Amino acid sequence: MGLIRMALAELSGLMRSTKVIILCLFLIFVNIQVIDPLREVSQSMNGKLSVLEPFIAISNSGIILLILPLFYIVMMADYPRQGGVEYFFRIRSSQRKWIAGQLLFSFLASVIVVAVVVLGSVILSADFIDLSPRYSDALMRYTEVFPEKAGGYISNLFPVQFYNQTTALGSFFYSVSIWILFYYLLSLVIITASFYCNKVAGIIIDCLLIIGGTIASNIQWVFPLPHVVLYMHYEEYAAIPKLLPGWSYLYFTVFIAILVTICITMAKKGRKI
Repeated sequence: MGLIRMALAELSGLMRSTKVIILCLFLIFVNIQVIDPLREVSQSMNGKLSVLEPFIAISNSGIILLILPLFYIVMMADYPRQGGVEYFFRIRSSQRKWIAGQLLFSFLASVIVVAVVVLGSVILSADFIDLSPRYSDALMRYTEVFPEKAGGYISNLFPVQFYNQTTALGSFFYSVSIWILFYYLLSLVIITASFYCNKVAGIIIDCLLIIGGTIASNIQWVFPLPHVVLYMHYEEYAAIPKLLPGWSYLYFTVFIAILVTICITMAKKGRKI
């Protein structure tokens, strides 16, 4: 229970910080970048979109895929913290229990960030969505009704791979779960680097992991960001995927397990952050 209290204390401090307010303000950018264009689709087609589609669109917006992870790194750069109540916890508990609390906190923080974006996408689009778990006719037929929009912004948010290879429910749950794993991995890199007294190096590595996935197309699957984008796993029409989504789950699971093992091993050896 001690590590849970530590994790919740850290989470409480994070929720009271100005960084969460900034995250909420980030939703204004999401509204302009993604929600408003989807609202125009709904109005043009005179039909509602699925409740799942706004978040699916957000998870495939190139600029959001870059900005939100960078914001998350800034949000988590202060952790693990050394002063205040954290110092009290370190005195009262063992090093292993303290680091376990930090690992749990980092996971909960990644869940909170994704939950805020999901909830924000639903609230901002409440006026033009329904509770359907399927892709809406409004989006599926948009470029058919307006052929001049083919290849435009909406087509980039919802490539044909979605309609041909995935379901809306499957896309939604994949995006939510893989985003959580992605942000947790970024947190673990910072924590692991802190054991070597070089938190800045962890932040730099995180930035390289994000940017590398956008510029190294020939080795893109080495980096985590392409694994987050579901449509990149599929060809437009071919039934055989480029990479099964299950391999992306395995990718994150392996690297998370390695980093968690390193952190726990360091804590057992008495190495301090």
